[in-house]
Amino acid sequence: MPLTGERLLATQAILLLMRLDWELVEARSQFMDIMTLLGHTTLQMNSRYSHAMPEQPAYGG
Repeated sequence: MPLTGERLLATQAILLLMRLDWELVEARSQFMDIMTLLGHTTLQMNSRYSHAMPEQPAYGG
């Protein structure tokens, strides 16, 4: 039975929502990869340059 009228529109809407959902999943995955990479880079920079910073007393005096 061919899809016509409202059934066709409903099917197209469902397929579009499924595609958008998948793209959102992909974007979230890429975002998490970027944040993980930034976190590792920040940790590396902190450990690399921490020896160049003078020690500061925790109590300020």
